[in-house]
Amino acid sequence: MCHFIALTLPSQDLLSAAKQAANRFHRRLQPLNNPYLQSSLRPGEITVHPSGGNCDCGTALGLLARRAGKEVTDSTAQLRKKGWSDAKIQRWSRQRQSVSKRQSRTDEEAAFEGCRLWSELIEHLIKETGSPSVGLLLHWYSGQLESEKIQISTRRSLALDDKLTDALSQIEEDVIYDIQRSL
Repeated sequence: MCHFIALTLPSQDLLSAAKQAANRFHRRLQPLNNPYLQSSLRPGEITVHPSGGNCDCGTALGLLARRAGKEVTDSTAQLRKKGWSDAKIQRWSRQRQSVSKRQSRTDEEAAFEGCRLWSELIEHLIKETGSPSVGLLLHWYSGQLESEKIQISTRRSLALDDKLTDALSQIEEDVIYDIQRSL
């Protein structure tokens, strides 16, 4: 159906300050009580949905990782099977490479801008709440947020530094990324 993004905070005590900090970015943090997700959290950790109940369709988070997985599957052998000549296959290949380069630049620019805003939001949340970290999760859901069977594959750490924006464009679904002040 759609992507949704969740943030984790180390403690319920940080929720009020996090809500105020998120308002600056026109984000409304709402607690997310999903039992499947809760079972993957650390003791005391809470999950919030930063979009105020709306889905996160078209998010820049993980965009470049998703694009990398969508390669064209027609190979030269398959095109020959379809009766294409070598000259036609070469023209198609050159055109595909040209379009791919243009699309890649456009995707990278969109991903960078969107991820820059997420990076700024996370940095602001960490500074304003005094939290040592904020967790980030991207999930493709097919049902209700409260009952979706979310299986976290792993947790990974990311540093809150100048490389965070690029890292956010490459995140994978169903991984909690702990973004920390310093690693």
